[in-house]
Amino acid sequence: MQVKRIVRWAPLWLACLVATAQTQLKIVSSEPMILRNGAGAARFVLINSGKTALPLNLNTGTFLDETSHAKLPAPKVTFALEAGGSDLPAQIVPGQSLQIVASVSNMASSTAADAKLFNLNDEIGALTAVAVDVPLNITLDGNGTPAEPLKFAYRRNLSLTLKNGGAEFLTLDWRFRLGGTIVKTGMVTLAPNGHARIEFTPPIEVYSWKDYFRPTGRSGLLLVSQHSPSGVPSDLLTVEAIQVNLSMMRMGPDQTEALFAIYVMLFLLIGGLLSLLGSSVLPSVLKKIALRRQIGDLADRTSSVSARVDSYLRVLLRLERAKIGIALSEVGPFSLSSGERFEDVTVAIDRLAKRLAVAERLDELRRCFEDASATAPPSITDEIDKTLQLASNQLHSFALPDEDVNAANLLLSKAEASLALLDDSAAQAKLIAANFRQLKDRLKSFPEPVYSDLKLALPGIFAFLDAPFDDPANIVRPMFFAIDHAIAAMHAALDYAMVRVAIPVATASIGGDPGKTSRERLLAHECELLKLLGTLSWKSLRAATTLVQEMREDLYESDVLAEIEKVREDGTKRVRVVFDTLKARPYLPVYFSISFDDPRFCGAAALSKLSFKWIFPAGLTEEGSRVCHYFLGDEPLEDEPQGSEHRVRKSGRKRFRMKNGRKVKITVSVQSHRNLNTANTIEGILEIQPPKPHESSRAVAEAVRFLIAFGVALAGLEAGALDQLAKLDFFPATLAVVALGFGADSIKNLLTQSPKKNG
Repeated sequence: MQVKRIVRWAPLWLACLVATAQTQLKIVSSEPMILRNGAGAARFVLINSGKTALPLNLNTGTFLDETSHAKLPAPKVTFALEAGGSDLPAQIVPGQSLQIVASVSNMASSTAADAKLFNLNDEIGALTAVAVDVPLNITLDGNGTPAEPLKFAYRRNLSLTLKNGGAEFLTLDWRFRLGGTIVKTGMVTLAPNGHARIEFTPPIEVYSWKDYFRPTGRSGLLLVSQHSPSGVPSDLLTVEAIQVNLSMMRMGPDQTEALFAIYVMLFLLIGGLLSLLGSSVLPSVLKKIALRRQIGDLADRTSSVSARVDSYLRVLLRLERAKIGIALSEVGPFSLSSGERFEDVTVAIDRLAKRLAVAERLDELRRCFEDASATAPPSITDEIDKTLQLASNQLHSFALPDEDVNAANLLLSKAEASLALLDDSAAQAKLIAANFRQLKDRLKSFPEPVYSDLKLALPGIFAFLDAPFDDPANIVRPMFFAIDHAIAAMHAALDYAMVRVAIPVATASIGGDPGKTSRERLLAHECELLKLLGTLSWKSLRAATTLVQEMREDLYESDVLAEIEKVREDGTKRVRVVFDTLKARPYLPVYFSISFDDPRFCGAAALSKLSFKWIFPAGLTEEGSRVCHYFLGDEPLEDEPQGSEHRVRKSGRKRFRMKNGRKVKITVSVQSHRNLNTANTIEGILEIQPPKPHESSRAVAEAVRFLIAFGVALAGLEAGALDQLAKLDFFPATLAVVALGFGADSIKNLLTQSPKKNG
C-alpha cells in the first residue's frame, strides 16, 4: 500500500519586489505552488510601480528545504505569461501589470522548499513550493501499539514516540483524538528515519467510572499532516490516522492494580456468597423454618397440658421449649457448625416430644381419674393417684434419659391397668373382698374399747363388718364404692382412735395433765372428722385422712396460719421463701416452697389444706405448696431496692441491674379454704445470676472462623484469576468473576460440612 505524498505550497509571499530603494517591481498578488510528482505551477501578478521602464529577466535562487534548510538539487523553473506565449517581454513599462505563471519540475527530496525570486540581480520576492503527494511514513515506536498499550493515567504527563520511516525532513501538525474529544494538538519536526516525542496530559472527561478499578482498553487516533503554510488550503493535505491503543486508568498504575484486585475480590465475594446462599444459607433457612414449625407444634401441645399435671413438669415443658427456640435462633445463616447445631436442636426436639407425649398421656389419665374417682372404689382410686404421681416424678429430670421415660411409661401403663380394672367387676370384687379381710384381721387384734364410741358414732360404716363381704360372690357392682369406702373410713377411724389413745393423760405420779391441750384440740376437730368419714365421697375420705395426720402431728390449719403471721424480734416473719438451687440462673428450673423457723411446720399435713398462690415478676402465677418456675434474666422489680442497685428504664418498667446479677421479688399469698377473703402474704427476694456469655463468645469465634476460611478460599481464587480476567471486557469479566466464585468447590463446601459425630 502506497502512502500518498502530500506536498504543499507554503504561502507564496513575495513581500518586497524591490530590494533597494531603486527597485520599482513588486508582486501585488500570489498563490502557493502545489507540486505533484515533483512538478507544479503557481500564478503571481508583477507590477512596475516606478516611472521608468525596467528590463525583465526573472530567475530563482537556490531552493532550501523548509525544515532542514538544506540545499536541494536545482529544479527547473520557467516563467510565462498566463495569457499565452512562452516568453516574457524584455521589459516592463511603468504602471504595467503582468500575470505570470511560474512552473517547477524535477523538484525532489523535499516536501516543502522555498527560493528567492530575482529580476536580474534584484530580489523581488520568494517562491515556496509544497509537494502534496509525498507519503508520510509515520509509525508509533513503543507504547501505544496493540502489544504495548499506553497507560492512559489521569493527570499524568504521557508521551508518544513517532518514527519517520521516510527520507525527508517533516514538519507535522498533529491532533490526538479520543472518542469525540480532542485531547491535544501540536506541531512536531522529524528528521529522515528519526524519532520525535509528543506529550500531553489526559483530561477527566475521557474517563468512565469503570476506569477507577478496571482499566478499559480504548483506541485513540493520532491525526498527522504536513504543516500547512499560509495560503495552502488544509483540505489539499492528506491526513494520516494512526491508531493508538490505550489502557484507561483513572488513577495511577499501582492504585489501579490495587483497586482491580479489590474489584475482583468483591465480585468473588459476591459469587461466593451466592454459592453459599444456594448451597448452605437457603437450605439452612429452610431447615430453620421446618424446625420452627416443629417447635410451634410442640408449643401448642405444651399449652394444652392442663393444670392436672403438676407444676414442675409443666414448667419443664415450657422451659425446654423456650431453650430449644433460643438455641435455634442462635444458629446464624453463615455458621460453620450449623449442621451440627441443627442436629442438637433436632435431638432436643425429640427429647421434648418424648417428655410431652408422656405428659399428655399423664394429663389424659388424670382426667379419666377425676371422672372415675367419684364412683370408683377408694382403694383403687388411691392406688391410681399414687401411681400417676410417681409417673410424674419420673419426668422431673432436667436431662430426661430414656430410662426415666421408660419408667414413667411403665407407671402410666400400670395406672391404665388400674383404670381398666374399673370395668372388670370380678377383679374389683376380689380386691374389695381382700381389703375387707384385711380390715377384719386388723380388728381382731384391735382393742374394741378404744373405738367403741366411734362405732356408735358411725353406725353406717361399722355395720358393714357383719356382712359376708369377705367372699367376692357377695359383692355386686352397685355396692363397690360403698363397701370399699366403708373399709377405708373404718381404717381412718381406727387410725384416729390410735392417735386419741396415744395422748398422755394425767396421773398422780406425774402431777398435772401434759396431754390436756392436745386432747382438747383433737376433740375440737373430732366432729369435723366424723362428718368427713360419714360423707360418701373419695375427696372427703382424703380430707379425713389428712385431718387424722394433722391430729397425729398436733398441727392444724389454724396453727400454720398463725405461724405465718408471727414475726421475729427484728420484725421479719418466721416464715420465708426458699428455693432448691445454690444459684438461680436464667432458663434453669427452680423449685420454690416455704420454710418455717419452727421445723415442726415444715412438711406438715396441714399445708395441703391451704391455698398457695405464687406471684412471680411480670405477673406470672403458680399455685401449690411447692411450685416450679424459671426466669429469663430481665424480670422487672416493683420496688426500688437499696444498696448497690442501679435503676434503668426499659419498655416503661422499672428494672434493677445488680452488681452480681438481678434481684427479683417473689410473693406468696396463703389462704384458708374456710375463709378466702383473708390472705397472708410472704415475700422473698431472689438474686438471678447473670447469664453465661458463652453464646456471644461462640458467635465471635464462628465469625472469625468463617472469615478466615472464606478469606483463604477467595485469596486462592483471586491469585489465579487476575491475569485471565484482565484480558476480558468489564461486564464479561464481572460475570466471569462471579461465576468463578459461585462455582468454586472450596467455597461451596465451606458451610456444607457434615456434623461431627462423637465416639
